[in-house]
Amino acid sequence: MAWCPKCKYEYREGITVCPDCDCELVDDLSLVCEEPSFDPSMLFNLQYDEDERPEKPEKVELYVNNQERADENKSSAWTLLLVGVAGLATDICYFLGIIPNHMSDSGKYMVCGVMGVMFLLFLIMGFVSLRNSRLFMKKAYSENNLTETIKNWLTENVKKDEIDEKLGFTDEAEELRYFGRISEMKDMINDQYMNLEGSYIDRIIEEIYPEIFEA
Repeated sequence: MAWCPKCKYEYREGITVCPDCDCELVDDLSLVCEEPSFDPSMLFNLQYDEDERPEKPEKVELYVNNQERADENKSSAWTLLLVGVAGLATDICYFLGIIPNHMSDSGKYMVCGVMGVMFLLFLIMGFVSLRNSRLFMKKAYSENNLTETIKNWLTENVKKDEIDEKLGFTDEAEELRYFGRISEMKDMINDQYMNLEGSYIDRIIEEIYPEIFEA
């Protein structure tokens, strides 16, 4: 007997081609390799072994130093204060009739009251931002001194040739050299200065790296 390898239908002897599938018949279906069926749901239900599971990218946290925070708060404070003063002045002029209006007294009182509260909040937020700016400025003084001290220490103790020799670099790509040097500098800083924030160290290294390795 002959079989169609596609539809698996059995034909009597003498027939060599399946009329439905247009395939040549075979004598033994066990010799036919079946094509694996495709299930679209497999695209959405992929299972990974623990060693094969893709790693999530690490979140990169950018460090904002106290000087920058002080400048941002100062800029916001002056903006809020100017808007608040200008708004209150306009509101008072509107209430006193210096700025003409055609509203009823009740409507005028309601509008002026709401606008007055809003611009008063602007003033309050402006003074809060100004106070925060002064606090950050005080912290920035000591932080800037520490940053300068660490940079000077790195400049004196980190030598390009010594680092590359320690890491065993020969013909490695520049990208591999970069990450290796960064890691080594982090370890050196952590050994010399304790309890520093990781993102703070990253920023220092980013700023000093060209001076040491690209000069």
